[in-house]
Amino acid sequence: MAALGNENQTNQPKKIKRENLGACGSGFLPSGTDIGVNSVNQPPSFGLPDDILINIFSFLPIKEAIQASTVSPKLKQSWFFSRILCFDKEFAKRHTQNGFMDIVNHVFDHHKGPNIDTFSLFFDPTGVEDAVENWIQISIDKGVEVLDLNFSPAKVPYKITTDFADIETIKILKLCRCELDLLPTFKGLNSLTIIVLKRIDVKAKSIETLFSNCLSLETLELIKCRKIGHLRILAQNLKRFKALKLGDCLGLCQIEIDAPSMRSMYYSGIFILFTFDEISHLEDVILNFKPLRGMGKFFRRDDFLCDLSHIPLLSASTSLLEDLSPAFFRRRTLRFNFWNLRELQLFMENGVHCNLYHIAYFLKKCPLLEKLFIDLRGFIFEGEDTWKYHHEIVERDHVPFKYLEFIKMERFKFEAHELEMMHYLLEHAIVLKTFVLVGPKTNRSYARSHIIHLFPVSPLAKVFFIDPEDDDSPVPKHTRTWFEA
Repeated sequence: MAALGNENQTNQPKKIKRENLGACGSGFLPSGTDIGVNSVNQPPSFGLPDDILINIFSFLPIKEAIQASTVSPKLKQSWFFSRILCFDKEFAKRHTQNGFMDIVNHVFDHHKGPNIDTFSLFFDPTGVEDAVENWIQISIDKGVEVLDLNFSPAKVPYKITTDFADIETIKILKLCRCELDLLPTFKGLNSLTIIVLKRIDVKAKSIETLFSNCLSLETLELIKCRKIGHLRILAQNLKRFKALKLGDCLGLCQIEIDAPSMRSMYYSGIFILFTFDEISHLEDVILNFKPLRGMGKFFRRDDFLCDLSHIPLLSASTSLLEDLSPAFFRRRTLRFNFWNLRELQLFMENGVHCNLYHIAYFLKKCPLLEKLFIDLRGFIFEGEDTWKYHHEIVERDHVPFKYLEFIKMERFKFEAHELEMMHYLLEHAIVLKTFVLVGPKTNRSYARSHIIHLFPVSPLAKVFFIDPEDDDSPVPKHTRTWFEA
């Protein structure tokens, strides 16, 4: 970590205006706000001793705990024992930096409970670093288990001076816009199960240190982290490691994964090299590759997909499908097959010439597919000449989908190529039961009359057209964007 220990900084408590803290000077709501509880003059009869009520209220988030403390004069100070101190983005929107500090200082100055389970902060620490370190240190001293520090509003990354080496209580650590440099000799965070790093310049060696030291780690999530380079996920000794999530990490060029217990892998970003050693328990994967530009437009690698042949659930961008077009692999045969895939979701993206040919070819590689989701959001089919050339190949290469029972196409606009894709799927899905078409949210000048002329091959097939606001049909497990930008 950036620093190895820091003395507690004591901040003088500042006078808090009543309108900032709510009724009776003890809440976040303005005076007179109706919070849906009984008047202080008419305390309710809970039938429980005050100490039990105080303990119950301590598990409420700080704002709700303060509101609950107004139900009875005897419980007025119950929020002093709150375990969940959440000062998140929604809270920060309503306060200036000084107002934010006044409230947080007031809460910590009056906190009497022995435990703080969660400390969440969304704040610009510029110029008040000592106060921030004091809040962090108090939380650590009181056994914090969830530490969420988001310094997105800051212009420069925040340098945490608190030493994490001897901390045994933290189970979930989320850091955004911080400096992080874990030396190979770092020993700490042994109870960590989830770590989320966002907008941090982190070195690959620091990630390796986490895996060698945090043996209870279950999830690693890196979002918009730079300078990683070659990332090695060496989790042979982590029996509980379940999920790896990587989103738009600039500078990441290669990933080597040896994680026998890993079940989920989510990747969003440019084409990079994947190397898998042991991933036998991997079940669901997102490969949301961004379209490549210029001379190096195509990646032309399918070998890593061979190691994913056993997964039952996949979401992929059409950049991958275009890149795997057999027309560009004339010197060798593509070896990948998804023998066990049951659910497939396709993210259609502009900037690629993906068409029915690429989709049909990919579906041939999924012989046991049962559910297909196609997200057409914002996609416009391009390359008319390419489409016509490939159309003849698609018609000639007839392969039935023997297990495909459910198909859903979202943002369907009844454009010519969309209709052609729909007809192809209806003709080849011989056991299809349900085909759902969800229209666009805007520009609804589509012609529903096209549905009348559909003649699916499967005698059980039913075709439904649904407006987005009325859609209650099955949804894919994965969302198109699994992380906040």
